[in-house]
Amino acid sequence: MKSLNTTLLITAALALTACSQSKDPYGDTCKSIASALSGNKSIAWEDPERKVVDGEYLRINLFSPQTTASCFYKAQVQDAIVDVPLEGEFENTPYRMIVNGTQVADADLIKASVMAMSGDAKKAALETAQKARENAKTAVRKTQETAAAAQKKLQEALGK
Repeated sequence: MKSLNTTLLITAALALTACSQSKDPYGDTCKSIASALSGNKSIAWEDPERKVVDGEYLRINLFSPQTTASCFYKAQVQDAIVDVPLEGEFENTPYRMIVNGTQVADADLIKASVMAMSGDAKKAALETAQKARENAKTAVRKTQETAAAAQKKLQEALGK
């Protein structure tokens, strides 16, 4: 049960971070997890290679001068009774991963997913905080400009 709860937590958090990433959230997630597994967070990944296999899963292949990785994402099931996959829609986290030709153990994949998720969440939080500061500064400036314009109009009206 603990493993299921951890997996659900990872899936939910990665889904949230995936929404805020590039046009390829599967590739981004795969890169983050592969980087966490390798211990090198600054890997220069090439563009991911994508392949849908029989509509059952998506395979993302990553390449860099130091590391290769493949992530496998299961197709989401539209109707569990008839087992119809949704075309082009896959689960948010990989169910299987291969790094440098070796399959990653499930426990290691979960740990790396948590590491990647926490790093992505921290980055997103910092970016959100920076945008909030910028928006607050803009709001203060506009409020000051509006107040100055209102004071000028009031003085003009009182002077007439």
